[in-house]
Order: sequence, then C-alpha cells, then structure tokens
Amino acid sequence: MKWIVKFKWPIVAAWIVIMAVLIFTAPNMADLVREKGEIKLPDGYPSSLATEMEKKHNPDKQGQAYIAVYTSDKKLTKKRIKRHRRLTYKHRKRQEITAHHKCCR
Repeated sequence: MKWIVKFKWPIVAAWIVIMAVLIFTAPNMADLVREKGEIKLPDGYPSSLATEMEKKHNPDKQGQAYIAVYTSDKKLTKKRIKRHRRLTYKHRKRQEITAHHKCCR
C-alpha cells in the first residue's frame, strides 16, 4: 500500500493517459447506430418483457404505465391483489391492476 502513496502522481498520470487513449479511439456512436441500426435487446430479457407488457396493457400510451412483477410458483389470491392495489393507490390517484399468472413449472 505504501507504494501507491509513493507513486500517486505517476498513477494519476497513467489513468489520465489511459482515459485519453480510450476516449480518442472509441467509435463514433452516432455513426455506429446509423450504420447498424437501432440497438435492440434479444427477446427474453427482463427489459424486453417489460416493454411487451407495457405495449399490451397501455397501447395508446396515455399516462404512465406501472408494471409490478411478482415471481412465485403460486397464483396471486384475490386478497393479495387487493392488498397490492391498496399499496399502489398511494402512488397514483387512478389505477388499473391486471393480475397475470404464469407458472414456471
């Protein structure tokens, strides 16, 4: 550890040089997107699934979509759905909660 304190300025200079090299050798992202098209995640990723759910439940894109995902082997009961509605109502004046169950087994 003492050598880090002893050579702190050369270490800082090396970091600056490394960062400068990386910044100047990085590809132009605007050209890359124009050339290869929009970057898209593969199907099956959580972000992709959330986007699909948002399109399904909020097709006209009016307002904001709030999607809560609960992972369980058991279906949500009416009591649990009611509890989740009550908890999310604190965050929104008007809400619509649709419960979907997809068992993993």
